[in-house]
Amino acid sequence: MASQSDIFDVLIIGGGINGAGIARDASGRGLKVALVEAGDFGGATSSASTKLIHGGLRYLEFYEFGLVRKALKEREVLLDIAPHISWPQSFVLPSAPERPDWKLRAGLFLYDHLARRKVVPGSNRIDLRQDRAGRALESHYTHAFRYWDGWVDDARLVIANIADAAARGAYVRSRTRVTTTIWDGSAWTVALSDGTSVAAKTIVNTAGPWAEEVARSVMGRNDAPSLRLVQGSHIVTRRVHLGRDAFMLQQPDGRIIFVLPYEHDFSLIGTTERSIDTPAAAHITEEETDYLIAAVNRYLARPLTLDDIVHRFSGVRPLILEAGGGIRALDAKFSLQYVLARALLDGHVSLAHFEGQAHADARVQAWLPRIEVAAYDDSQFAHSNHFGGAVRLTLDDGTVLEASVEQALGRTSAHPLPQHLLEAKFALCAASVLQADAVEAVAAAVCCGRSIG
Repeated sequence: MASQSDIFDVLIIGGGINGAGIARDASGRGLKVALVEAGDFGGATSSASTKLIHGGLRYLEFYEFGLVRKALKEREVLLDIAPHISWPQSFVLPSAPERPDWKLRAGLFLYDHLARRKVVPGSNRIDLRQDRAGRALESHYTHAFRYWDGWVDDARLVIANIADAAARGAYVRSRTRVTTTIWDGSAWTVALSDGTSVAAKTIVNTAGPWAEEVARSVMGRNDAPSLRLVQGSHIVTRRVHLGRDAFMLQQPDGRIIFVLPYEHDFSLIGTTERSIDTPAAAHITEEETDYLIAAVNRYLARPLTLDDIVHRFSGVRPLILEAGGGIRALDAKFSLQYVLARALLDGHVSLAHFEGQAHADARVQAWLPRIEVAAYDDSQFAHSNHFGGAVRLTLDDGTVLEASVEQALGRTSAHPLPQHLLEAKFALCAASVLQADAVEAVAAAVCCGRSIG
């Protein structure tokens, strides 16, 4: 058995943006971290995104104000700390029959004010007959709203996080697959494809579309949540507009399509949504290509043709399937990919699953060495013990800690988190930002070498 000094606090499987962000955060908190990736860092979904840092304007339609507020706050943080690979991006949202102007105006007002803005400007209404952006659109589009989000070089963001994690002492390996994992009662022994092995107290599975395969085949967890794999495809075309604005175009089917300036001479257009069976099956179809061309041609003064396409690519995001086969409610509502933290326990072992590629969330999708938020919903976390509106946490030594849901969430200053929970020797995975009087919680309790009963 490895000595205590040789054991990593956390081993992360998967070197996309989630694994990279967790590695950086955990290393910065003084933890001993290992990160292994079967392919290239950021080589899958994390380099096949729409390359946006956004708060999720359209999610306001589902009244997810806390979610949007959190993402907007993280957008500001990321734009501030990584100006060399990210910057504010203006978006033009033309008035269209799909949504009335009052609804767009109300949504943008909330978008401007849900979180403090220091980096990006606020929104305003523009006259497309006078504004340069109108030159790209058909003449019957006379008015629009201009608002701001962020653009990021998604692949470089992954590498920047991994480089910083390594500088803080993390052990990082690409093109190294985890072949087996064995729990000996105190730590995991993890065999790697290069013939070496490492030991870790906790394993975090951030393998994205391969997370279910890793959990079941590598870790032997047949109770791991099932994934629905959804392909999002993009096309790169000749540049449709010489200005610096991007466009957010509403569609009759309720979806929106982005058109972004890309690499000076081109436009990036996406995305679609198509279910696939395996990550290897990801490829853009003729139907997706036709859909994207038709979607932008509803608006453009100079329509695109197939001959204008210079490149196509697809990425895959994993959505969580409930026991009954349905898509988890939050995933069904949003294409924003969530972090899912789920405790899978056998009396001693804890295993956290992280899914998602939302860059605005990457900094807070971290394994934290202190308690921040507990969760709560037994429809999502079948292995947690939920009773009478309370959360019960059982430590390895048999100590039982419990609190009401309101106390665990810290939703009001009248119900602070109990001191005995703050002092408990377990960690929680938080995918939300603590606020002064409330926590918008979307993660489940997960322990570090502890069990949640």
